[in-house]
Amino acid sequence: MPGRSCSVAGRALARAALGCGLAACLAPASAQMAWQRANPAHTPPGRWNHAIVRDAARDLIVLFGGQSWSGRLADTWEWDGTDWLQRSPAVSPSPRSGHALAWFPGTPGALLFGGADGTTVFGDTWSWDGARWQQLQPARAPAPREGMGMVADPVRGVVVAFGGRDAIGGLLRDTWLWNGSDWRLVVPATLPPATWYPAMAFDERRGVAVMFSSPGPDVWEWNGLDWRARVATPPSLATGSFAYDRLRERCIMWSGVTYPLAITWEWDGDRWIGWSALPQPTRRDSQALAWDERRGGIMLFAGWHFHSASVFDDTWHWVPTTRGAVARRGTGCAGSAGIPALDAVGAPILGDLHFTLAISGARPSANTVVLLSAQAASDPLPGGCTLLVAPPWIALPGTTDPTGHFAARAPVPIDVALRRATVEVQGIVEDPAGACLGVAAMTAGLTLTIGD
Repeated sequence: MPGRSCSVAGRALARAALGCGLAACLAPASAQMAWQRANPAHTPPGRWNHAIVRDAARDLIVLFGGQSWSGRLADTWEWDGTDWLQRSPAVSPSPRSGHALAWFPGTPGALLFGGADGTTVFGDTWSWDGARWQQLQPARAPAPREGMGMVADPVRGVVVAFGGRDAIGGLLRDTWLWNGSDWRLVVPATLPPATWYPAMAFDERRGVAVMFSSPGPDVWEWNGLDWRARVATPPSLATGSFAYDRLRERCIMWSGVTYPLAITWEWDGDRWIGWSALPQPTRRDSQALAWDERRGGIMLFAGWHFHSASVFDDTWHWVPTTRGAVARRGTGCAGSAGIPALDAVGAPILGDLHFTLAISGARPSANTVVLLSAQAASDPLPGGCTLLVAPPWIALPGTTDPTGHFAARAPVPIDVALRRATVEVQGIVEDPAGACLGVAAMTAGLTLTIGD
């Protein structure tokens, strides 16, 4: 509508109501998360109580050991996103299962600790650099154990380890940190219950190590100084494997022993989101999970089913069929601080309570609104401005801070009908020096696509 007055911007600011989610702006669509089975040319033999970890420095997944019907294993494999590649180092840790494997931040390879072979419980520390295993000789180390939880903490540059079962069957509740050359026992004010085989992952968005433990079972988080209990187990889940989804910013838990179905759960830092209705890998226990950067999803490998005596050698990935996306659209118009910028913090995905729209580079301490709509517009306004969102709008109002920043939480509901839906977004900042007739400055637009 050429010639539309800049009073549109003023009316938008005046109409702004208190915050809302995205649901009212979205038209329904269809898609879903899915477990997809890979078909590599090569695959490691079936096993359980093995360990895998993503080597972030080389962008490969490392697998070592585990148990099979023929005994404990001592083989090393790497997954490159397409196929499993067996490595043949001259020296390896002895055959074992129940060992812990983690990436050490900033270095290639993996760190291995402990495990058992049915006779001996180990307390040795090994490093893998992509070509060879080397047994390390730290001055201090945890007592021998199997079933210890272990995960890299890239924020603090350490590996965090907890619990396990010792050589006489006692469950442990100690916390250890590996700094690249030595282990250090830490004694925090709060300790989770003694446990073995806790599932651990590092939440990169929040900078905490997350542990799902039993008995309880409970979610615990390590912030570098202390453990904090978060929330009891989701329904019908007693044990499982954990990995962090770096694209969707959630910890993924898969349990194959939940009766009567296997089930996938996601922990977003505040709540559990369950995906029990979707097709799942065959029910099993003692599988392993890791983030696969090349596939953009969570990998699940192997495991066994106690009641049927089945041992698995399959590779699966938990991936979205629709990825959340943010695209820029159009141009903004300046105010006293220049053209304000509008950005999305994260990608819009179902159930994301933390999705945020942020304005920066705006006039400080100014009335501000972020408009959301199911329809795009391209209506010229005076001063070279363009209204990029068509009414009716959903308004997220507020005030910029003294640095000209404003952040509006825009939680995405859990509604499968909203997958692949789009929403148009634009920010408006009240500004007496604004290009739009001294009423407002306006950001460029964003087009959000809602993903799994």
